[in-house]
Amino acid sequence: MGTTLLQPEAAPRRRDWTAVGGRIIDAACALFEQGGPDAVTMAAVARASGVNRTTVHRHHGTRDDLLWAVSDRLVARLDVALAEGLHPASLQAGVEAVVDRLVSDPDRARQTLRSLLGPEPSASALDLLATEVAMMRLLAGGPLGRPGIDPEVLAVINLAGVLLWSALADRGLVVGGSERYRAEVMRLMLHGAVDPDAVPSGGHRGQ
Repeated sequence: MGTTLLQPEAAPRRRDWTAVGGRIIDAACALFEQGGPDAVTMAAVARASGVNRTTVHRHHGTRDDLLWAVSDRLVARLDVALAEGLHPASLQAGVEAVVDRLVSDPDRARQTLRSLLGPEPSASALDLLATEVAMMRLLAGGPLGRPGIDPEVLAVINLAGVLLWSALADRGLVVGGSERYRAEVMRLMLHGAVDPDAVPSGGHRGQ
C-alpha cells in the first residue's frame, strides 16, 4: 500500500527534471552567447538558472558535457544534427546550412542585409547574426580552432560574404550558386580558422 501511495510522485518528478534541465541549458546558451565558452561555468549556470551546482552536475556531469549540450542547441538552430560535437563534418554542415539557405533565397538575403544596416534590425536578422557568432565562438573555444581567432569578426566576414554573394549571383554578376561559394568558404575555414594539427582523423570528439 505504501508503494502505491508513492507511485503518483514519479510523473511530477520527471516533469520537474525536464523543466529544470530546460532552464539549465537555456541559461548556459545565454551565457555562451554573451561571453563565449569561458562564460559557461557550472557555478555561473547554476546562478543563472536558479539551481545549485549539484543539480547542474546531475544533468551534465562535467563542464565539457555542458558545453557539448550548448553546441547541440546552437547548431540545431541551423537545422543541423550535431550528435558528436563540433568536428570538421559538423562545421561543414553548419556552413552549408547557412549558405544554402541564403543563396537559394536571394530576397531573404537582401532583406537581411538591409535590415542589419538599417536603424532597427529585425529579430530574424539579429538571430542569424547571433547564430553565426555563436558558431564561430564554438569553433574558437574548442580544440579545432586556431589560437587568436576573433569569432565576431570571423562571423561578420562569413555572413557578409554569403549575403553579398547571394545578391550578386541573383543578378548574374557572378557565376555559380551555393555549391561554389560554400566550397571556397570551407577551404578557407579548414586552412585558416581551423588548426589542422587538431583535426582528428576520424572527426569524432573524444579521440
